[in-house]
Parts: sequence; C-alpha cells; structure tokens
Amino acid sequence: MLRRSGFWTVQILYSHDIHVDGVIIRNNEGGRGPSTDGIDIDSSRKVLVEHADIDVNDDALCLKSGRDSDGLRVDRPTEDIVIRDSIVRDGAAAITFGSETSGGFRNIDVYNITALGGVPSGILFKSAHTRGGFARDIRIHELTLKGVAIPIHIVMNWDPSFSYAVLPAGMKDIPLYWVTLTTKVPEQQGLPHFSDVHIWNVKATGAKRAFEVSAYPNATLDDFRLDHLDLDAATAGTIANARNWTITDSIIETADGSKPLFTDSTVNDPGDTPYGEPK
Repeated sequence: MLRRSGFWTVQILYSHDIHVDGVIIRNNEGGRGPSTDGIDIDSSRKVLVEHADIDVNDDALCLKSGRDSDGLRVDRPTEDIVIRDSIVRDGAAAITFGSETSGGFRNIDVYNITALGGVPSGILFKSAHTRGGFARDIRIHELTLKGVAIPIHIVMNWDPSFSYAVLPAGMKDIPLYWVTLTTKVPEQQGLPHFSDVHIWNVKATGAKRAFEVSAYPNATLDDFRLDHLDLDAATAGTIANARNWTITDSIIETADGSKPLFTDSTVNDPGDTPYGEPK
C-alpha cells in the first residue's frame, strides 16, 4: 500500500512492457495534497494496469504524453495501453487523458472501472491550446459511476491559470526548466486533435450533468461513437465543437427532462432523440 504521496504516486515514464497489478493508494489520509495523482502513464507503451484501488486528490488513473514544446520535441505517444478491473474511491476522474497530450495517444483500452461519489468526472479528456497531440483508437467501456458529477467530460481549454505558464516579468537567473515550460508553441501545432473514440456500456447514477464537452471550432472532436449508455442525471448538458458523433442504444434520464444540447456540432441522424431508441 502507498500512502500520503506529496505529488504523483506512481509515474511510468519513457517505459515499455510494464505490468502494474494490485496497487493500493491512499493519499487522503490526514490531509489532501494538491496534486497527488494515483497512477500516471506518460509517453510509454505496452503497459497493463489492473486491480488498482485508488483514493487520491487529483487524477487517479491517468494517461499523459508530454507537455507543450518539450512534449512536442520528444514526440513519444502513449500507446498500446490496457487499464482494467480497478476502483477509484476519490480523485479527479475514473479515467483521465491529459492534460499533457503533446505526444498523443493511440490504441488505449480502458474497462471495468468503478468510481464512487466524490469523483467529479467519469471519463475526462483535458488539454490546452499549447499542448497539441492527438488521441485515436481509444476504447472505454464497462464503467460504473456512482454519484459522479459529470460522466462524459471533455475540455480542451483546461484550467488556463495552470495550463499557460509565462515567465515573471523582470526576473533574472531564470532556471532552465522554467524556459522549457514557457517556450511558445506555434498556434496550429498547439491545437489538440482527438478522434476515433468509442465509449460504451457506461452506467451512471446520481450525476449532475450527463455531458460537458467542448473543444475548438478549428480543432473539433471527431468520430466519437457512444452506445449503450445508461445515464441518470439532473440535466443533460452540452456537446460543443464535435463532428460526426453517434449516440445510440442509450438511456439518458434527466430530472429536468432535457436532452443533450449540441452546439457547433454534428450528430449522425439525431431525429427527435439524438441518442436513439434505448435497447
């Protein structure tokens, strides 16, 4: 068992052929640190994480791939990853991608994850307009979310006060790593591009909003397939800057009777029920 980490607890970095099994993390005992991630897989490949039991104060099960100009320079994707059969008791999300996305993600399979009340997001994709990178061939399924506020949460302008670092004016003797962290990224290179994501068999109860999704008009979220969702929420929420989404064979029950609001987005054959007839 790992307890009371001051920062990220287990980081798998620039590595391959790794198996993490049965790790128990308890970082909220006696206080809550600001960024006590559970397991971070960063710029690595061929990693299996299973049977984790996590209680933290930030990302619990998280995939990363480098940050901003340095991540774009290194250009190592996180790929061929399996995360399964785990429970998140407290943390930022059941599964997180980002916010460090510069090297990209591909061939990721996440399944049989349970998240309990107090976890604000179920599936969380987060990035920023200086991160760049991509996500494709992502599969997330068999999730049970109990009291999780936002089951499907995607934000490409994550926490601007954290994401966009600048050097203090007039500062002398600047550490080299500060220069690395603040090196400007060209605008088009900085936009993240997420596509080819399949999410299915997600059951959520006691949510506040079923969806909170947004990206950029010139870097949309493309070709997402969502099916066999069973979401119980106070309200449906919004999906913005999305292209070619399908939501089928799903039940989305809301206390206010709302349905997902699509803005600057396209959904395949929405008809009167954008999520299709439940089966």
